Amino acid sequence: MGLFCLLKPIKINIIYLILTILTIINMLNASNISGTIKDASTGEPLPYTSLMIIQTGQGTAADVSGYYILPNLLPGSFTLNIMMIGYITLEKTILIAENGLKYNFELIPEPIQGDEIKVSAERMRFEKRVDISRINLTHNDIRKTTAFIESDLFRTIQLLPSVSASNDFNAALIVRGGSPDENLILLDGTEIYNPYHIGGVFSTFNADMISDSEFLAGGFPSNYGGRLSSVLSITSREGNSKNGRLANTNPIKDYWDFSKGSGNISLLSTKIMVEGPLYNGSWILSGRRTYFDQFVNLYYKTQDGDSPFNYYFGDILPCPHKLDQS
Repeated sequence: MGLFCLLKPIKINIIYLILTILTIINMLNASNISGTIKDASTGEPLPYTSLMIIQTGQGTAADVSGYYILPNLLPGSFTLNIMMIGYITLEKTILIAENGLKYNFELIPEPIQGDEIKVSAERMRFEKRVDISRINLTHNDIRKTTAFIESDLFRTIQLLPSVSASNDFNAALIVRGGSPDENLILLDGTEIYNPYHIGGVFSTFNADMISDSEFLAGGFPSNYGGRLSSVLSITSREGNSKNGRLANTNPIKDYWDFSKGSGNISLLSTKIMVEGPLYNGSWILSGRRTYFDQFVNLYYKTQDGDSPFNYYFGDILPCPHKLDQS
């Protein structure tokens, strides 16, 4: 009886050892694929695009830069579905024969069409994990929001729950009663210490240059430590790497090209933005200048006096981006 009790745990340990060895062998044979997903018409990355392998049901989503990775795939031929609202679903057959393969995809925009949809629901408790106080705002969301003189990211965030302003003329963010300096502001991962112009009336971020902004008003991870109220992480646009306008016979087309430009005139400022393809990447340049000083000078010229101040502000943001050439 005692010998049987001794052999039983040994037998169980051998089974665990065999299963562990099989798992390790399976992991050694598995491969990873990765790459980027971009808009076929502009070359801009498509954040949060969904990918799924039809045969196995494995899937993932791209990050804010359009980068994805599918790990632990066994060798073979698979059909990969790439899906994004507003774009034609792409089906691609991929062959996995070695580790570290890269597949880059481009999705073609498609207008959303559908019949009438009626939705009704009852209030229920959350059964799955939800992200608390996390909101993502795109460039289009900022432009569609009611604006004070011109579109502004901070003015848009002030309309969200848990956020308020000290007065109607201040763009500073007061999140859950905290002071404005308790917010962490990041631009492409770099901390911005003074994100305001004119003492807090306007933010320093040109809305035309913003691709995505993630606002965390509570429960943010430990890597955002050092702030008490909120985290605002801003991702800038990469520029249009398609649709160059130079002739194919132009010798500089392979190194630099121009896609499009736009301008905007408001009561506050004049803005201009140009973008286009660059060798192995793209470029975008944005500039903004206010004309408070010109209005003041014009007024005092009519009064035959000298202007008491000459205040204005301007922003220039050049952003070259290199594409993944793998």
